[in-house]
Amino acid sequence: GRLFMFYVLRRSMRLLRAQRGNMLDVNQARQLLLALIVSASCFSFGLGQLATCDFYLTLEGHYSSLDLAQYDIMTGQSLCAQGSASASGRGTTLAEFLRTTDDEIEAASRAYFLAANLSNGLNTTSIIVLDIEQPILQQNMMDLNASMFPLWAAAFKRRVDIARRLLPYATLGIYGVVVDNCGTNATCLSQLVGAYQRAASLGMYDSADIFCPRLYPTPAWTPTAAAAIARVAVGCSAAVARSDGTSVPIAPFLSYVTFPNLIPVALHVAQAQLNALQDVLSNPPACPGVAPSSKAPRLHSIHYWAGDDNATLAIPWFRTVEPAAPCMQMT
Repeated sequence: GRLFMFYVLRRSMRLLRAQRGNMLDVNQARQLLLALIVSASCFSFGLGQLATCDFYLTLEGHYSSLDLAQYDIMTGQSLCAQGSASASGRGTTLAEFLRTTDDEIEAASRAYFLAANLSNGLNTTSIIVLDIEQPILQQNMMDLNASMFPLWAAAFKRRVDIARRLLPYATLGIYGVVVDNCGTNATCLSQLVGAYQRAASLGMYDSADIFCPRLYPTPAWTPTAAAAIARVAVGCSAAVARSDGTSVPIAPFLSYVTFPNLIPVALHVAQAQLNALQDVLSNPPACPGVAPSSKAPRLHSIHYWAGDDNATLAIPWFRTVEPAAPCMQMT
């Protein structure tokens, strides 16, 4: 019953995206009505509420202009903001990162987001993901000494809070919570997630709406590795919460090209990632080496990152892979 419901809802979502404001014909209207009837039936039979997550092509610094609606990929509604959006561009030293004033951060952020031509400007409702990698990557914060760690976390927090004030209606994400550089090594993950949890306890992520773990495939990944790393990344991201203990939905960052050689990701690897992300909804993953969370992870959306639009690579790849039905969670 659930699988049938997922299928019908997917058909109706595709239909609405493809029409884009055009009139529905009789058969199309019947399909949409059927989806609504099935959904209502599921509620009446006590199957619970539905939560869906969409797929996005999310570029660095600007919206994608590709039309991928027929593959259920949303474009023009999300972007990844480089460090310069937070006064922490390439080459920023730790001393500079700490001493930058709030006014300087706000001026840099305002200039960046206005130049990005966001839909509705600073009142955008887009997904904006902050990528703050200078002066250190978040996965390296455990290397900071005991006195420097809270200073760095406070400077990071100021940047997120200022972006929140500037973009009050946006869905604000933090890139790199968590990253996949530990693989499934429990010792490494325990240390890594412990550092994230310490930063979170200092309020570093309090203004975030979503966490964006990095799941960029390499040419060496097998389907088994891709699935395992996806589950671990989601499980470990879910182990990080705001300072008041509230959980943060997960929006994994995938890519359709491998790094660093930028060739299309193999079909079987891409499908293994997607299958694993779908599976976490019914089979919540644990984070090796970390105490299990009492709350199951919530998937907000799934993003395919790219530096820029590349229709030659992207369109054939999405046509071939065509992500499975939008992830649905029974709650």
